[in-house]
Amino acid sequence: RLPVLAVRDLVVFPYMVTGLDVGRDMSLAAVRQTLENDGYLLVVAQRAADVEVPEADDLYDVGTVVKVKQVLQLPEGVLRILIEGITRVRVGALTRENGMLTAAAEDFHEVNEGTAMIETYRRDVIRRFGELAQTVDMGIEDDALANFMRLGDPGQVADFVATHLTLTVDARQELLAEASVYRRLHEARRLLLTEQEVTTLEQQLNT
Repeated sequence: RLPVLAVRDLVVFPYMVTGLDVGRDMSLAAVRQTLENDGYLLVVAQRAADVEVPEADDLYDVGTVVKVKQVLQLPEGVLRILIEGITRVRVGALTRENGMLTAAAEDFHEVNEGTAMIETYRRDVIRRFGELAQTVDMGIEDDALANFMRLGDPGQVADFVATHLTLTVDARQELLAEASVYRRLHEARRLLLTEQEVTTLEQQLNT
């Protein structure tokens, strides 16, 4: 079982690196327990951000195991942590113990259909995202973008796009929970096409 960190307005994907400020008592307890053990934490998004003390029904049933890379103590008892996504998992039975939530991280069986269409989508999504990143400041470092442009894993390509496009929590969570690599990449491409269209219209309005 792993300590659970329930997060609001955020979905963490595998290979994603991000910082979080942790202030709720149960979240602080989860992080401290993690630091005393092997540094692994189960991050799960809340269905509603206004729930202060979430129970099992308040959380999505697919989350991400992360590695806590850095911890910084801030004023008023807040911890700032740097985490790196490792793998998506299904969230097993949740229990509350020692002031925090814990859950079993159950295997998530990804289905990589390995078809020619997936490869076609992979190449197209990489090309289109590269074009968009040259047009819009997406806050992506050059090295990270260069690594993305060389990605051969279609699932990772879809996850990278989902991480960096402006999406709702529900939309991101749907992509996290999608086992089919084909459907995940297809949806990421659809969202990317929409973003390209919106960007083009904004540019036309501003000229």
